[in-house]
Amino acid sequence: MKTLTFLAFLWATVPVAAQTKSHLSANSTALATNERLGTVSFPVSCATASQASFNRAVALLHDFWYEEARAQSDRILKSDPGCAMAHWGVAMSVFHEIWDRPDAKAIELGWAEMQKA
Repeated sequence: MKTLTFLAFLWATVPVAAQTKSHLSANSTALATNERLGTVSFPVSCATASQASFNRAVALLHDFWYEEARAQSDRILKSDPGCAMAHWGVAMSVFHEIWDRPDAKAIELGWAEMQKA
């Protein structure tokens, strides 16, 4: 049941996140001047200071840069432990829907992150 719940949660979030990609924003530029990521505007109820970092994490997910998206989400959690959507970012970083299905370890991590959120 955990597997189906986790996959349903991740699948339900893809269309919402997919609508947010565009061009590099001024806020994201300060985070990574050499990156060529699109602009993301994905408002969350985390600390205001976390918004630009969260937008970057989502842009990294859309660029299939999962390792860095995970690292970005982990950094958000260190500075803003109450940011539930950063847990979503961690879970999404192990969901590589284009080239494989989540293995047991990924599902376990995703489920744990959902519980923390």
